[in-house]
Amino acid sequence: KFRDWSLYTPASSCLILFLQSQSWFLLKSSYSFYNYSNEQNTLNEYSFWDAELFYQKPDSKWEYKFSVTNLLNTKEINRDNFNELFNSTSSYVIQPRFWILSVKYNL
Repeated sequence: KFRDWSLYTPASSCLILFLQSQSWFLLKSSYSFYNYSNEQNTLNEYSFWDAELFYQKPDSKWEYKFSVTNLLNTKEINRDNFNELFNSTSSYVIQPRFWILSVKYNL
């Protein structure tokens, strides 16, 4: 019998601009949730969340960015593929959480 599995993947993103006196901040964030299941079982469930914070003064050529990837520190995911002839399972190791500070100068 062919298994009836489904993949549920809601996602959201957020963009917030903070104005403060003579400068501005921009917060950018994205979140994805994956649930691979059927009516009785959840085979795999994981989520990803990334965020970035930008800072730049008006008329300044300098821009600063602080970013975090894999904020929830998801370690691994499993993927299953199957049809009438075969089944396969794969496990993927996810890149760990990274904190990055970037400085940009516009010429």
